[in-house]
Amino acid sequence: YHKGSAVLKQLMFLIGEKAFSRACSNYFHRYKWSNATLVDFLRTLEEATPPTQEFIFNANEWKKSWLQTAGFNELIAEWNPQGRSEKEEVIIRQTAAISTLPTLRNHRLLLGFFGEDGQVYETHNVIVKASGQTILHYDFRARAPAAILVNYDDQAFAKVFLDEHSSYFFLNNMSKVSSELTRALIWVSFWNMTRDAQLSAVDFAQSVAANVGHERESSVLNMVLRYTERAIAAYVPRETEARFGLYEQLFNAVKAKICEEKEKHLTVLLKDFLIEFAHSEQAYAFLVDWLEGRVAELSHVELGVDSRWSVLYRVFRSRTISRERKLELLTNQETLDSSDFGKKAKLRLEAIIADESRRKELWNTFLDKNDQTSTKDQERVMEGFNDDVNAERNEDYYKEYFRNLKRVYAERSKELANNFFTLLAPLHERFDEIITAYTEVLLNTEEQYVWLRRQLTSSIDILERRKRAFAFCATHTKGQPSSH
Repeated sequence: YHKGSAVLKQLMFLIGEKAFSRACSNYFHRYKWSNATLVDFLRTLEEATPPTQEFIFNANEWKKSWLQTAGFNELIAEWNPQGRSEKEEVIIRQTAAISTLPTLRNHRLLLGFFGEDGQVYETHNVIVKASGQTILHYDFRARAPAAILVNYDDQAFAKVFLDEHSSYFFLNNMSKVSSELTRALIWVSFWNMTRDAQLSAVDFAQSVAANVGHERESSVLNMVLRYTERAIAAYVPRETEARFGLYEQLFNAVKAKICEEKEKHLTVLLKDFLIEFAHSEQAYAFLVDWLEGRVAELSHVELGVDSRWSVLYRVFRSRTISRERKLELLTNQETLDSSDFGKKAKLRLEAIIADESRRKELWNTFLDKNDQTSTKDQERVMEGFNDDVNAERNEDYYKEYFRNLKRVYAERSKELANNFFTLLAPLHERFDEIITAYTEVLLNTEEQYVWLRRQLTSSIDILERRKRAFAFCATHTKGQPSSH
């Protein structure tokens, strides 16, 4: 949905702000009180854009590649950090993000050169050619960059990766980068690299934990912590010391920051992530103390009704807190919140700790086409039924899940069927086994099951991505990058 504004922004940067403003003025004057088309707008832009030695704007070619052709481009710089000559080569490589959509495009953007102090000391306005690689030359004799950021200031519409030297520098020096936008662009690059198995999720999360205390901008903080939660959940193997260690680091980092934080808008944001990063028995015990008002250093942070339910979602995963104690906490919470939201939250919690007899009953309601439970209530129950803590208990149900996918889409509503597909999917990480099972279902699913086929195709793609990320995470640890 953001492509329209992003492409228009790139178009303005491509032809220049003065030419763009002149063209818009001409366009509005020429077509006032009349109807105009996209062709009229682009023709006016072309008329107002003088050709230069490096670039001639062709409106038809631009429209074809940017507006009429699907696909997204990836950009990365290649350079020698040891180079000190007057003509050092910087190569910007462009590839298609999706191989089946191979179109490459012309991009105008800024290259940002960063010093050891984390500040940009030089920018270069360049056009990245659609040929696949753009070779540039710069004088590094007086000063060589410690890092290079492609698309500094975010003028281009492209997916940007960081080279290994720049990645290493920013992972270890993010607190030195003063620009909020620049930090956001770098974190987005790290997130994309993590998803595409070019950066270890462990390195990404450790860098976030080390930098949380320095971040003051709520938008950046919210974005990076959200990315980190997803990175650990999707790309770090379950039940491993690395995963639990990362959650502990982030829990402690967020706790330290929130205990010192006085700005309410930041404490509200951090509160939710503190709860989210609780994944150990020690963290669960801390949340119980907080819930019952025994954490003095967090007395300035109000736990609202929704947050109290979120605390219980975590605490009900505990293997050391007794069932009786959990039910006591639930009863206390019910006295504070008798709303519909609270009733749905209770359904989820009860499903988390349901015994085997009750779990069998719940599973049958998921499959029963005559069941009258509302979709929203059923959604909460499914979340609890297949909560992380129940993954091992659900091994037999996972087999039933694959056998019944087509049946559920045939007999239940689209919304409930999609919830069944997503919320009850296997949580184990035997990816090849799951991919094989999904593929078998897909091969035996007729074209009329549009939503099921879409879910299957998307899930297979996600699982393949997770496989690559796991393999990368297992073989790559943070260290000094190699020299060219």
